[in-house]
This record gives sequence, C-alpha cells and structure tokens, in this order.
Amino acid sequence: TGVYSNAGIMIAGHIAEHAAGKPWEELMQSLLFDPLQMTTAGFGSPGFPDELAALRGHQRQDRKLVAIEPGAGSDNPSFLGPAGTVHASLADWAKYLQLHLRGATADQKVGAITLRKETFARLHTAYPMAAGDSFGYGYGWLITKRDWAAGDGKVLTHNGSNGLWLATCWLDPVGGFGVIACCNAGDAGAAAANDAAVGLAANERLDARTKARAAKSSGGPSP
Repeated sequence: TGVYSNAGIMIAGHIAEHAAGKPWEELMQSLLFDPLQMTTAGFGSPGFPDELAALRGHQRQDRKLVAIEPGAGSDNPSFLGPAGTVHASLADWAKYLQLHLRGATADQKVGAITLRKETFARLHTAYPMAAGDSFGYGYGWLITKRDWAAGDGKVLTHNGSNGLWLATCWLDPVGGFGVIACCNAGDAGAAAANDAAVGLAANERLDARTKARAAKSSGGPSP
C-alpha cells in the first residue's frame, strides 16, 4: 500500500540532482517556478531579519504565540528540502495547484516540457489501500472522496507544516475546483482554523452543486 513519506520526496530530489547535475533548488526554479511565473517562490523561511516585507511564522511558547525571525531555526532543516522548504505566496501556490487541475483534463506545457494528461492521472491515482484506510496515497497526494466534489467525488489533499506555518489544500480534479488555506502558525489552533476555512469553501461548493442538480432536474436554468 502507499504510505506518505518525506523520505521518498527527499530521495527523489537527490536522484534529480544526480541525473541533472544541478541542485534541486535550481531545477525547481528553472523547470517549475519560472515557467509558471511563481515570482514569490523560494526556499527557507520568507523574508529577512529586521525587514517586515514578509509575515513571520509563529511558535507557541509559554502559552503565547511568538513570532520567529527568518534565519537559523525558522524552517525545516536543509536536508529535508525537497519535502518541505519551499515558500510562496498564496497566489503563486495557486498557480501550481491550477496546473494539477488543468492537467486532469489535458496535456500541459510547462516551459520546454509537456506534461501529459496520463502523467497527471498517474500522479492523482492512489496505490492500493489497506482495509480500513480512509485515505489513499499516490505520488505526493492523499486521495479520498468528498460529497462536495464532482464526478465520483474523488479529491486530492495535502497539508504541511514546519512548526511555524501550516498550509492546507484540497482539489476536485473533475470539477476543476480547489481551495487552499494557510496560517502563520503550526499548532493545533492553526490546524483548526485552516480546516474551518476549507470547510466553509467546501460547503459553499456543495450548496452550489446541490442547487444546480435541483434546477436541472426541474428543468429550470442552472445557477
């Protein structure tokens, strides 16, 4: 069965470095960030010490959330890089997620590389699941079903945290719909806030689909 593992992504990054003869960061920049115009994407914690151009991640200390300045100790260790040291604005992160939504229905040109629809289908397909599992796993995506999604209800999801930030995303590849949430803290309160934000968007999506089905069955115009 498929099992989520940071180590698998780290090994993939190492293999890519040896195959291309370049650091994985350079490969990400030239093969993904630049073609998708993800201009805010980078590595490590965003921003610089004593410069307030970027939000700070927060850590709970003595029952208080404390802002952590960029620099040493403000992100995952560098060896974990391919699995968790990229940062980007919500708008640029959405560009990457939109690539997956578009790729579910058609080939996608990303710079000089054409990613085939069949490749996306493989990325979006779970390995065999063990009895009792509620989520499948395939190539970086947790895969399950939700009633707010189109078609058979298949959705892709992932979240990640370095302890100071928390990012959450859900994608409905058949419906071409996605929702993302991010919090500049990584504790249980941040997880609850992200889940609440995603839940609101998903419920609105479900309401819209329910109304559309009702209108269609009654012969009236779809909203």
